Amino acid sequence: TPAQYELGLNWSLNSQYLLFTSPDNDQYDIFRIDVDTGEITQMTDDPSDDYAPLWINFED
Repeated sequence: TPAQYELGLNWSLNSQYLLFTSPDNDQYDIFRIDVDTGEITQMTDDPSDDYAPLWINFED
């Protein structure tokens, strides 16, 4: 199994999800993991590397 590198960890405000950057097909993309289920969702998929995922919080 090739080594994986997780960078730029960022928790959601409710601690339900964790964003991270990891290599995928010779580029870095952003992924989200649901900490309760372990389900991983790829959030970006473009030719450039994506780093430093951040949550944006909107309040009234």
